[in-house]
Amino acid sequence: MVLTLELFGGLIVGAALLQASVGLVGQVAGALRQRRLDQSKLAAFSAQTDILLKRAEAERQREVLTWSGRRKFRIRRRNVENLAGDICSFYLEPHDNNALAPFLPGQFLTFELHIPGQPAPVVRCYSLSDSP
Repeated sequence: MVLTLELFGGLIVGAALLQASVGLVGQVAGALRQRRLDQSKLAAFSAQTDILLKRAEAERQREVLTWSGRRKFRIRRRNVENLAGDICSFYLEPHDNNALAPFLPGQFLTFELHIPGQPAPVVRCYSLSDSP
């Protein structure tokens, strides 16, 4: 009888330890899943933060470097883009050598050109097509 009680007691203790082990493994696995999820959320948050910081810096530069009115430029380089020679790209640099504001696709510049023989300056708009 004592042997039977000891055997059943051992089985009960073993089952309790097994149940505790399974519960502990489940909790550890859940904690690891939660940690991976938290790390991926942190990485996504960090990426979003970097994007927002870069946007804010670009906006700050745009505000600091933007000018209103007129500004002189000189032609640094001219490339003929087609065989007929009627399409050219002009690479400009500021006359005052100060930095330029970053620009966005679709922006354009308005030029006031003083052409010999013309009674008044000629005004033309050109789109920006190179990277900032």
